[in-house]
Amino acid sequence: GYEIAKRWSNFNNIKYAFSFTSNIDGHWIKSGWNESEVLECHGSVNYMQCIDKCCQRIWNTDNALNLEVDPKTDCAIGNLPQCPDCKKFARPNVLMFGDWKFLDIRLNEQTSHYDTFKSNIAKIKAKLLIIELGAGTAVPTVRRESERAFTNQKWTADFIRINPLAEHAMVDDYYKKKSNGNTIEITLDALTALQLIDEAIMKISKH
Repeated sequence: GYEIAKRWSNFNNIKYAFSFTSNIDGHWIKSGWNESEVLECHGSVNYMQCIDKCCQRIWNTDNALNLEVDPKTDCAIGNLPQCPDCKKFARPNVLMFGDWKFLDIRLNEQTSHYDTFKSNIAKIKAKLLIIELGAGTAVPTVRRESERAFTNQKWTADFIRINPLAEHAMVDDYYKKKSNGNTIEITLDALTALQLIDEAIMKISKH
């Protein structure tokens, strides 16, 4: 699915593309998306930070989380990751609930790239297509951002919401009325939906 989305972003008629994601596994970047084209709003397990936020540094996780776990206690065995500066414990650079010690340096950089993307869309008066994939309602960060982008008056946007649960695939009438764009609600898992859309695009492109 990531590869399909990346290939679409390279179509000749696509001027700009960006991924706003709550995934913390780094798969968007691993699948070929540039760092400047991705905002990981909850951080990434591929980066570490000091547990106390005392050291303003973020570094690659590498093998730091390849920990041996005692099956009887579910506790890690051996040395835990350390901050290279103060030698306190290190933690993944991932935003948790009530997390006042999350270091947002990298997130702020990604947010700046996202702001540039939106400015470029507004500047050239491009039409924006929002494709939301499997965004849940328990932590609705991605859903709320999709809805903000869909109703932003700086551009016209169309909105495809894809979710395996029918009630989660719906776009509320409130947002439909606030936007001049169209909505499509697809009750499928993300991969199946992307594959079917991709097949349709390929058929059209052959004619």
